[in-house]
Amino acid sequence: MTTASNLSSTQYMIWTGQQLNPDVPLYNMIRTFTIHGALEPQRFQEAFRIVVARSDALRTVIETRDGIPFQRAREAWPVPIEYLDFSADADPDGRFSKWMALRSRQMFQMDQALFDSALVRLAPQKYVWYLNQHHLITDAWSANLVYQYVSACYLALAHDPPDGLPELPPFMDSLHLPEESRLNGRGDQAAAFWRDKRTPPLPPTDFYGRAAVGAAAGSQRVSFPLGPKRSDALKRLAQTAGFNAPTLDMALFTLFAAAYFIYLHKITGESAVGFGSPFANRMTPAQKKTIGPFLMLYLLRVEIGPGETFRSLMGKVRNELFSSLRHAGHYPSDSEYARAFDVVLNYLTVSYGDFAGLPAEPTLHHSGYHDANHVLRLHVHDWVDSGELALDFDFNE
Repeated sequence: MTTASNLSSTQYMIWTGQQLNPDVPLYNMIRTFTIHGALEPQRFQEAFRIVVARSDALRTVIETRDGIPFQRAREAWPVPIEYLDFSADADPDGRFSKWMALRSRQMFQMDQALFDSALVRLAPQKYVWYLNQHHLITDAWSANLVYQYVSACYLALAHDPPDGLPELPPFMDSLHLPEESRLNGRGDQAAAFWRDKRTPPLPPTDFYGRAAVGAAAGSQRVSFPLGPKRSDALKRLAQTAGFNAPTLDMALFTLFAAAYFIYLHKITGESAVGFGSPFANRMTPAQKKTIGPFLMLYLLRVEIGPGETFRSLMGKVRNELFSSLRHAGHYPSDSEYARAFDVVLNYLTVSYGDFAGLPAEPTLHHSGYHDANHVLRLHVHDWVDSGELALDFDFNE
């Protein structure tokens, strides 16, 4: 007799979405890091190998038995990170772009590996680290941890013996924490909170009165950097009396959420508006250091009334955010909840610094797809910690 899946609720929903789109790289999270300087490829390969060996999430594969998915961490990872040298090519950057366009669209064989990585040399002092991970084993926070851990191992390997290799907490241990919460009642209370939040159901988001015809996973990204002036103005506003929150990131999230609610209200004409928003869900210090998919999408919703002002709406958004944070960590993991919203706001707080003291430029690449039931996803980020915010709009095609 087959037992229940050992995937987390988030993983199970991602796995289901991938099964419904078996030929589409729907959940490929693709990043490149352009590293400038005298990088040592063999030391880099060893640093990456150590991180994989110490991270059960990176070694995780998904096996299906009687139609039910199970995850397990492979004991060893025999394949080293691939090393390619394009520096002798007439156009190294162009060759890399073509290589990556093909490589990033390859489908993961879930029972073999859920990440793909390579180091590519473009010039004597220019390398690109290509990292593609399936969302089943990672989230934005985890991708940043992989970067930081490989950087730390690379520095440690400069000494003989290596000095300061980081210890990585296991992801599998965290899978038992929600069950413990359910036993003391907190999980049941939170689940009821999220079930109640989807009642009454939100109307579909029809852009300017035009309903979507059918559902497809194709997605087009439109990027808009806010620049230094707008970014600075938003940060000043976020810290103004009556607008501020415990942290600058929370205040900025509240500002963007209010603006997003207004946008949805304007294009749909609906007073009841809502969106899904990813929460990191890393409740303990150990979880904040753990590579793995902790992220959950939560429904945030407000009612925009007659005579609503931006300030009054900000108050509603703050109350909605704080009540949601109190119940974070759990939600009903069923398909009905997944369809409770069709737009997403993703406010990303992670940023990437240099790599082991070498200047590095991170880039998040859009796979060209996202969940078919999402008509729009908006990402707010500052990957390079420049102080300038950028917006990525992913429109369902």
